[in-house]
Amino acid sequence: MESHVSSTSRDDLAQLARASAYEAVFGLLYRLTAYGRDNEAPDDSPGWRLMETTAVGELTGRAVLSLHEDLLSMDPSGHEGQDLFE
Repeated sequence: MESHVSSTSRDDLAQLARASAYEAVFGLLYRLTAYGRDNEAPDDSPGWRLMETTAVGELTGRAVLSLHEDLLSMDPSGHEGQDLFE
Protein backbone atom coordinates (compact mmCIF):
# COMPACT_ATOMS: atom_id res chain seq x y z
CA MET A 1 0.00 0.00 0.00
CA GLU A 2 1.41 3.37 -1.01
CA SER A 3 1.62 6.14 1.58
CA HIS A 4 -0.22 9.35 0.75
CA VAL A 5 1.57 11.48 3.33
CA SER A 6 3.20 14.41 1.59
CA SER A 7 6.78 15.39 2.33
CA THR A 8 5.48 18.60 3.88
CA SER A 9 3.34 16.56 6.26
CA ARG A 10 6.35 14.38 7.13
CA ASP A 11 8.46 17.47 7.73
CA ASP A 12 5.73 18.94 9.93
CA LEU A 13 5.45 15.69 11.90
CA ALA A 14 9.21 15.48 12.32
CA GLN A 15 9.35 19.07 13.55
CA LEU A 16 6.47 18.40 15.97
CA ALA A 17 8.27 15.32 17.31
CA ARG A 18 11.52 17.25 17.76
CA ALA A 19 9.78 20.18 19.47
CA SER A 20 7.88 17.79 21.76
CA ALA A 21 11.08 15.94 22.68
CA TYR A 22 12.83 19.25 23.39
CA GLU A 23 9.97 20.43 25.64
CA ALA A 24 9.99 17.13 27.56
CA VAL A 25 13.76 17.12 28.11
CA PHE A 26 13.81 20.84 28.98
CA GLY A 27 11.05 20.30 31.54
CA LEU A 28 12.87 17.35 33.11
CA LEU A 29 16.21 19.16 33.30
CA TYR A 30 14.54 22.28 34.70
CA ARG A 31 12.76 20.28 37.38
CA LEU A 32 15.93 18.38 38.31
CA THR A 33 18.18 21.41 38.61
CA ALA A 34 15.90 24.34 39.44
CA TYR A 35 13.56 23.03 42.13
CA GLY A 36 15.44 20.43 44.12
CA ARG A 37 12.19 19.12 45.50
CA ASP A 38 8.62 18.24 44.62
CA ASN A 39 6.62 21.45 45.19
CA GLU A 40 3.48 19.39 45.84
CA ALA A 41 5.12 17.25 48.54
CA PRO A 42 4.91 18.11 52.25
CA ASP A 43 7.51 20.61 53.46
CA ASP A 44 9.45 17.95 55.39
CA SER A 45 9.84 15.69 52.32
CA PRO A 46 13.35 14.98 51.03
CA GLY A 47 14.62 16.81 47.98
CA TRP A 48 17.34 16.14 45.45
CA ARG A 49 20.42 17.74 44.00
CA LEU A 50 22.35 16.86 40.85
CA MET A 51 26.03 16.76 41.82
CA GLU A 52 29.23 16.84 39.79
CA THR A 53 31.61 13.89 40.16
CA THR A 54 35.22 13.23 39.28
CA ALA A 55 36.20 10.81 36.53
CA VAL A 56 36.15 7.98 39.08
CA GLY A 57 32.72 8.89 40.47
CA GLU A 58 33.67 10.78 43.63
CA LEU A 59 31.59 13.85 44.51
CA THR A 60 33.32 17.19 43.94
CA GLY A 61 30.89 19.06 46.19
CA ARG A 62 29.65 21.22 43.30
CA ALA A 63 25.98 21.13 42.37
CA VAL A 64 24.98 21.15 38.70
CA LEU A 65 22.61 24.10 38.32
CA SER A 66 20.54 25.41 35.40
CA LEU A 67 21.34 22.46 33.16
CA HIS A 68 18.20 23.23 31.15
CA GLU A 69 19.80 26.49 29.98
CA ASP A 70 22.51 24.53 28.11
CA LEU A 71 20.13 22.24 26.23
CA LEU A 72 19.87 24.26 22.99
CA SER A 73 23.64 24.72 22.83
CA MET A 74 23.92 20.90 22.66
CA ASP A 75 21.91 20.73 19.40
CA PRO A 76 23.99 18.43 17.16
CA SER A 77 22.88 20.34 14.05
CA GLY A 78 24.62 23.48 15.35
CA HIS A 79 21.42 25.53 14.93
CA GLU A 80 20.81 25.74 18.69
CA GLY A 81 17.18 24.77 18.14
CA GLN A 82 16.34 27.80 15.99
CA ASP A 83 14.29 25.64 13.64
CA LEU A 84 12.24 23.94 16.35
CA PHE A 85 9.50 26.51 16.67
CA GLU A 86 9.30 28.13 13.23
